[in-house]
Amino acid sequence: MLGAVGAPEVAQAVQVVLMRDVLMRLTPPNAPDAQVRASAAASQMMGLLLGRYVLALPALVSATKDELVAIYGPTMQRYLAGALTDDGSLAE
Repeated sequence: MLGAVGAPEVAQAVQVVLMRDVLMRLTPPNAPDAQVRASAAASQMMGLLLGRYVLALPALVSATKDELVAIYGPTMQRYLAGALTDDGSLAE
């Protein structure tokens, strides 16, 4: 993960796989804000990965998969398919 942050070519490869092959497939079809949605979800995932596997934050390391899903699932669902702003519009 640290390599992805520090090496531009690795970061680009991770970005392509994460965005194109995973997150863009989870956003609503033809959503005009699909890039924003996928980017928000990617940042959430990378934060979890950093906290659990690089920083080894004890609460994240010891959490079960079910606990992580309960914690992060609602946020990921909102990023991918819910309202991104209070009024339902995308903030500029």
